[in-house]
Amino acid sequence: MIFVEGEGDSRAAPLLIRRILFEWYNVYTWNARAIKIRNANYLLRRFSDIIRYSNSRIDTHAILVLLDSDDTCPIESACRILSCVRNGTIFVDKPLAIVFSVREFEAWFLASAKHIWGVNVPNPENPRDAKGAVRKLLGGEYSPTIHQENLVSRMNLKEAYENSRSFRRLVSAINELTAHVLLSPSIPCD
Repeated sequence: MIFVEGEGDSRAAPLLIRRILFEWYNVYTWNARAIKIRNANYLLRRFSDIIRYSNSRIDTHAILVLLDSDDTCPIESACRILSCVRNGTIFVDKPLAIVFSVREFEAWFLASAKHIWGVNVPNPENPRDAKGAVRKLLGGEYSPTIHQENLVSRMNLKEAYENSRSFRRLVSAINELTAHVLLSPSIPCD
């Protein structure tokens, strides 16, 4: 199960994860849905309900929280969320990974801009308005719900990996969750 912020993310994140699993880990069958949760503050307020819901789902083998860090430190934000699990306030009986894209999901498109648009974007995680930068590269129009899936399908994953620390964290989290799920004898791998 994937928890994301927006409508565009809820469509694009499953596609991105499927591509990573297929292209790098040879995992061909994966079907998870994304659930919108607004943002990290909402997640913190409702974390116990969200985890309780995930724990109750028989079809949930792992939980990935994928949010934008906006202007916060992604490591500090993830640690705030994980502290609820570590201190025993919230019980999670499924593998859990938390990933924050630095600034916005769209920064990962900028990290693959050479492949998508033929231009280099230095330090793709630095711009505050990654959506605005993507809008300019698309010629003035950008809507996450319309464009994100297409941009995910056009990304060069290796390029994004090389240019974005938070994208590397996403790949690492998927690797950890996949390893746990595939090694667990109680979870079918089909």
